[in-house]
Amino acid sequence: GNSSDAISTFEWRAEDIVNFGPGNTLTSKPDGLSKFGAHIVKYGFAVVRGLPAAEGVCAKFANLLGVIRATNWGLVFNVENKAVSKRAEDNVSTEDIAYTNLGIPLHVDNPYREPAPGYQLLHCITQDTQSTEGGMNTVADGYYVASTIREQNPEMFQTLSTVPIAFEYSDDNILLRRTRPHLELDSLGEGSGGVGPFGFKAINWSGRLDYVPLSNPSEMQHYFDARARLVEVLRDKTTALEFKLNDGDMLFVDNRRCLHGRTGFSSTANRFLQGCYLDKDSVTSVARMGQRQPPAAPIRQTTPRPSPSTPSSRSFSSSSSSFASFSPSDSFSSPSSFLDQISPKSTRYDFTQGTPTQVCPHPLHTRKCVPRRTFSSSSLCQHAHGGKGG
Repeated sequence: GNSSDAISTFEWRAEDIVNFGPGNTLTSKPDGLSKFGAHIVKYGFAVVRGLPAAEGVCAKFANLLGVIRATNWGLVFNVENKAVSKRAEDNVSTEDIAYTNLGIPLHVDNPYREPAPGYQLLHCITQDTQSTEGGMNTVADGYYVASTIREQNPEMFQTLSTVPIAFEYSDDNILLRRTRPHLELDSLGEGSGGVGPFGFKAINWSGRLDYVPLSNPSEMQHYFDARARLVEVLRDKTTALEFKLNDGDMLFVDNRRCLHGRTGFSSTANRFLQGCYLDKDSVTSVARMGQRQPPAAPIRQTTPRPSPSTPSSRSFSSSSSSFASFSPSDSFSSPSSFLDQISPKSTRYDFTQGTPTQVCPHPLHTRKCVPRRTFSSSSLCQHAHGGKGG
């Protein structure tokens, strides 16, 4: 629904996340920032109320969470009505619908990039004050859209999650192209990066930028029928939340999971927002760091270390660092946060006999470890101990 009660779940006060300094400087409140990151990972979007309504604040907030993702639009881009704007920017196309006062249907940004931007920040500096209904922001959950089609139209869901669609953007200086289905699923399913019972990973939708592959008439008809159903769900008024950003407010949205748009506004209004992008890993890292548990105390070695001359299949990684994995899908199936799934306990298992019952004597097992592979000839279980590509 579009009620204030619905949007209140996703609203944050800026003062709970950051400290304000002179010159519109921002410093993080570590506990508040990590909780904000956890919220974003769980729900996919938030509205931050009460930031300074000034240029450059969007970038300052983004830098507290990670490194801004630069594109051909720059580190930060302006979204405004070029018909009345006094700013002259040679690198911004006046033909793009974003730089008019027209409404913009639900979409994701830059689906033609590899990888597509993870998060988008849109900071409102000047809102349309000439209309109470103009310039409303809209956000929809792609997971909800995919779930609805999967439950009601399973054959169409299959089409939308398998037919490769080319997304392309080009101008005089750049040509970008990326191919993905509209509904992108994780090949390993739930718990491996995808969410929900079917491993939803992303929604790829921007109706002005996609190209359908040539196929036989029957398959083309199946695709266009499924595409029409996707548009129908997106246009349903119960699909999206609608709200208004006031001067200083910021929309923070998962660009892989959620779609966003806006309603039209007065042709004479100088509605002005600044935006930028962040990759997903930096925000997820902030959320994880806020819940990181202290390392467990080292255990006393109970068996002799293998002699250098004794053949053994030791772990391929020599690092003692560990990675506590989590499944974002838990946040959809229960009211608990995904962070609740990170166990505070340190568990050490021996998988050599096929049953995780014995404490492994490996000297590097000082933290929670993740099984990788076993060898029947080894007296030690084989675990990964962090590191790249472990």
